[in-house]
Amino acid sequence: MEKRNERNRGESRVVSHLTVLITYTVFSLLLITEALLMNWEKWALYLVVFGIGASWFIHIRQSLSDKARLWLYAILMMVTFFFYGIHNTSFYDTTPIMIAIIMMYTLSGERGLINLNVVTYYVIMSYHFFRWASLFYRGESELPDRLAFSRLFLHLFLVIVAGRIAIIIINKWDEEIDLAERKVAELEEVNRRIENLLANISHELRTPINAVTGISEVLLKRVKDASIRNEVLSIQRAGSLLYEQIGDILDYTEIDGSNMIVNEENYSITSLVSDLIAENVVLEREGGKEIFFDIDKDVPAIMVGDDSKIKKILRQIISNGIKFTEEGGIFVYIYSVKKDYGVNLCIEVTDTGRGISEEEKEKVSERFYQVDSSNDRSAGGLGLGLSIVYGMVRVMNGFVKRSE
Repeated sequence: MEKRNERNRGESRVVSHLTVLITYTVFSLLLITEALLMNWEKWALYLVVFGIGASWFIHIRQSLSDKARLWLYAILMMVTFFFYGIHNTSFYDTTPIMIAIIMMYTLSGERGLINLNVVTYYVIMSYHFFRWASLFYRGESELPDRLAFSRLFLHLFLVIVAGRIAIIIINKWDEEIDLAERKVAELEEVNRRIENLLANISHELRTPINAVTGISEVLLKRVKDASIRNEVLSIQRAGSLLYEQIGDILDYTEIDGSNMIVNEENYSITSLVSDLIAENVVLEREGGKEIFFDIDKDVPAIMVGDDSKIKKILRQIISNGIKFTEEGGIFVYIYSVKKDYGVNLCIEVTDTGRGISEEEKEKVSERFYQVDSSNDRSAGGLGLGLSIVYGMVRVMNGFVKRSE
């Protein structure tokens, strides 16, 4: 949890290392230009050029961690800034430049960098104070006038305020991030408890539902009266529907909790499709809409995978198509694509339903989302079908592509 929080903090306050490096490079190049024009110490310029080259080399090679590189750029920039600020001609220009640097490093969320900037500025000011004092003591120069002193103290105050504002902003960010992390943790805990509750309820309901469907099966074999058989058959169908929905809840909780296990075993796609055709309960319940299966001749007779999950995926997609198809039927085309590592099974499902909007296409994979969620909707269900499809395909390292 602590590592995740640290990563979240870093992601929420991303300072592009490239931006910092470009800023440092531009500042150094401007410094070199001014140094050449003002005839400053040329030996220092070789160090500046070396610092630029070393920084770009480390950035390209990604030799250090993100934080270490950021600190390296900051230290080199401050060394360059110190060389710039100790000259009389650039003395008063250091303040606006330093304030801009402080604002840039505020985005990093690193208080240490802000303190480094402020301390560097203080060192430059102290250097000038001692230089003035030394010159005045030797009688080589007079002290600056009152206006110069007032400007100096104003600049010191502005840098202090800029540094303090930067620290306040960073502290405020930390408070907001801590609050958001606590809220996320609370929501995750509530979500986990709800999922556990759903799983427990589903397991508890399976026993009585099995009893209902089992007794219904026994009664269908014993009862001869047609009207009673129809009533018992209705009970059995209702029990089967409820059993399927309980299974959907269990599948969903496994997917959402990343607990779903994929079994790798040999299976026959033709046998799997035959089982689906034999399960005509859905067709009878939905008014007997037609389903057409087309299996490409190049699909291998035996494949390796989790056939139970493939069957559930097909059942969910077909059931979803039936719900929203008033006339016509569903066409299922199964084919394979050869890869270097083996064969990918591809399933293409088309129906003659009314379709959905582009906005709804983006939401259909969300949990509990239903295109028609009104109380008098024509299609039932829990809104988990496509979430289960997307989840099962994902755990089997596949993907779902929606038609345009």
